[in-house]
This record gives sequence, structure tokens and C-alpha cells, in this order.
Amino acid sequence: MPRPGTARPGTARPGTVPAPTPRTLLAGLLDLLLPCSCGGCGAGGAGWCPECAARLPGPHRVVLPGAPETLAAGRYRGPLRTALLGYKERGRRDLAAPLAAGL
Repeated sequence: MPRPGTARPGTARPGTVPAPTPRTLLAGLLDLLLPCSCGGCGAGGAGWCPECAARLPGPHRVVLPGAPETLAAGRYRGPLRTALLGYKERGRRDLAAPLAAGL
């Protein structure tokens, strides 16, 4: 019987975060180390699928008044946006090489 104020793994009182189980910890660790979906579209397989790679338009010049000339990998939307957010915010370091190739 659990001590008062503690919960069994996977259960919690309403409004509290359940305690992680060994299975959820392992699943999270594996997903962090070996992502198994495309960083652009979420399809299963490699970190960057051929379809998303083909959709990158390649570098183009961005002209902003009063700003220096700038190159961009593409517009910040769709698979490129998803991949950039995955790399910057979610630790998807497997996307570094495909994103760099776009520049």
C-alpha cells in the first residue's frame, strides 16, 4: 500500500502530474536519441524524408529596406517551419545536416 500523499506510477490525483513509469521514461529517452519520424511532415522513417527535401526551394535573397542583403532557406511555413522548430525548440539535432544543406 502506498504511503499517504504518494501515488502509484501512472496514477495521480486530478490536477497533478502522474509519476513517470520506467516504460514512459525509456520511450522518451529513445525518442530523444533516435527520433523515428520526419522532422518536416511527421511521416515515419528518417529524420528528413525525400518529399520534404524536395519541397525546399533552396536559398533565396530577402530584401528588406534598410537591412543588409540576407539569404533564407525558404519561407517560414510548412515542413521547413516544423523542422526548424523541431531543431531549435525540441532538440532534433538529427535535422542539422538536412537544414544546413538547404543553405
